[in-house]
Amino acid sequence: MAVSADNKAIAKTTAGIFGGSPRVIEYLNADETSRIGVLHSADRPEKGLTAYATVGLSDMSLDRDLDPPLGVEFLGVAESDYPFAEIVSTAAFFVLNDGWEPEPGACFRDIVKMQIPDTELPHIYFADPSVYWDQEFASRVIGEKTVAWLLAIPVSEAEAEYALENGADALEALFEENEVDITDLERDSVL
Repeated sequence: MAVSADNKAIAKTTAGIFGGSPRVIEYLNADETSRIGVLHSADRPEKGLTAYATVGLSDMSLDRDLDPPLGVEFLGVAESDYPFAEIVSTAAFFVLNDGWEPEPGACFRDIVKMQIPDTELPHIYFADPSVYWDQEFASRVIGEKTVAWLLAIPVSEAEAEYALENGADALEALFEENEVDITDLERDSVL
């Protein structure tokens, strides 16, 4: 499958922000009808962690009044021995194949649990990437599309419910107050 010039530019932009020696690996959904690239950058932003980003999810434009059309890419950081690339690719497949709506403050239920069945953090919560990367991942026009990045954070059931009841800002403030390590998929829930 040929990679578009826009997606090559997205991969190059993301790789430049992550640093290191990133590589893109293609993932297929369970019935092999959909594919998504995931950029891996080992030991970024620090040793023992890997930074991940989808490449190509933004080909599916969201129903927003923007020109060029808006698409998203998912970012994540986890300890390198976790299957986080599989987690972000699974989230991407739900957008591509089932019409799930990614936006800041959204929570995709049971995405982590599909890869780590006994996890205490079964859901993915999406936040503005400035939580981790200041403004490097601000939305921008790349080729024929506007690209926005969303940071995928594993959360507990209680945290997901808290965000639903109190709003995204309240959950993120709670994370900051408790100095939550969003890269630790075995962390305790703050609630």
